Amino acid sequence: MAIPISIYICIGMAMLTIAYGIMHALELRRIESETSGDVLDRARQISEALQKLKELEGKEREASCRAIARAVRNDCDFLLDLVWQPYSDAPPKDKELERLTNEALSQIHHVYRMVNWILFLLRFRPSLVRDCRRVTEAVLRSRQMWIAYARLLRAQYPEEYGSLALEE
Repeated sequence: MAIPISIYICIGMAMLTIAYGIMHALELRRIESETSGDVLDRARQISEALQKLKELEGKEREASCRAIARAVRNDCDFLLDLVWQPYSDAPPKDKELERLTNEALSQIHHVYRMVNWILFLLRFRPSLVRDCRRVTEAVLRSRQMWIAYARLLRAQYPEEYGSLALEE
């Protein structure tokens, strides 16, 4: 008796779904265990690696670009968790807060897509990212992402962050 191919397709999709759920749970556990100190250390490491990038050549430069891109992606994951959790629990009723939240989420998603594209290129077409200009642009965009988050914090908590000076 032959088993129809649709059974194999269903089993394969079920296995993929379970694998994705396990990977997602592990990723959430990693993000939740991060502290603000870890984020500050990562920002310092990104800045130092970006400064050293000018002096590196060849494979070392490519490895440094990959490490910077992964660190920026980890920043995106952390910040997305910070912005999305309160928003998903109860969307803001204030239109300005909603606008700032959407702006921060948009910035985060833009940087995340940019970094994933860089990592894709580094893996399959490293010749296209040899100058590391895209990585530098991603780091600059990640700084804008953090500024958008700071604007959101300033609007959400005016007593604590009202005196925070940000460039407009």
